[in-house]
Amino acid sequence: MSSFELEVIYEGRALTVFGVVVPGRGCLASAWLEGLPVQPQAQFRARLDRLTEVGFLRSPEEMRPLQCNGEPPVHEIKTRSGHRLYVIRSRQDWVATHGAVKPPDRKVCAQAERARGIWKEAQEQ
Repeated sequence: MSSFELEVIYEGRALTVFGVVVPGRGCLASAWLEGLPVQPQAQFRARLDRLTEVGFLRSPEEMRPLQCNGEPPVHEIKTRSGHRLYVIRSRQDWVATHGAVKPPDRKVCAQAERARGIWKEAQEQ
């Protein structure tokens, strides 16, 4: 993993999903997940359980790479209720940066840039 601080969000046999801890702001992804209503929380738990136990989510209805220019590549874990968790691959694990309600198509790349910004800000600490 990198030198910045991470918090375990979900752990399984195949891999771990970490959350970036931003100095002065804490783990944005973890706080966002905890603040969701019951149904989206359950949907994310199911997705994260499968991802960490099996190592992947095949369906683009559950997880997809965002087609936005820039590095590192950003993926979104999706729920039917319209919530998105933004993650970046780090070796075999995933690092969550933040979550949001599904943005309009024209603003998806702005969420990818936000994820990269959180990632880069944490690496500079």
